[in-house]
Amino acid sequence: GPEDGDPGHGRYEENSLKVYVASGQPLEQEQDTHLHELFHVVDDLLDIGLDEAQVVKLTTALLAMLKDNPDLFSYLRKTK
Repeated sequence: GPEDGDPGHGRYEENSLKVYVASGQPLEQEQDTHLHELFHVVDDLLDIGLDEAQVVKLTTALLAMLKDNPDLFSYLRKTK
């Protein structure tokens, strides 16, 4: 895990806010990893103080909502 220098499936760089996702993962794992890392970015930027278990739960819930409601993402992106 992050404590032993192993980035696992993904990581992000705090200075640049770039997210890196390991290649070779199945699509669903890759999507989960990407969203998981984005939650870490938001957590750090807003100084929320989420622990890893909370990030995992948020990731699972949001990804399920987006997959169960395919029109939701386009709706949320609408400007008018």
